Amino acid sequence: NILAEPAIDPEGREQVSLYEVDDMLSYNRTEQGEWWFWEDKKRFPCHDEGDCLADFPLAFHHYKDSQNFLNFEKEFYGSVMKG
Repeated sequence: NILAEPAIDPEGREQVSLYEVDDMLSYNRTEQGEWWFWEDKKRFPCHDEGDCLADFPLAFHHYKDSQNFLNFEKEFYGSVMKG
């Protein structure tokens, strides 16, 4: 019996991107209607303002090319991993 806790910042923005970042930045709960992504989520103002991704996200799903992650590293955290 494991209960999942939401991975959100204090403003209700997602810290784990389940979809492409551009999509997450444009989600609007009122326009999209209630679908499984919004199910059982507390409503925050950001859900209707198209700002559903936290300033410092922790994980990105839906990407296969490693270059995307290097781009995210630079965009969100201001550095690029080397290795």
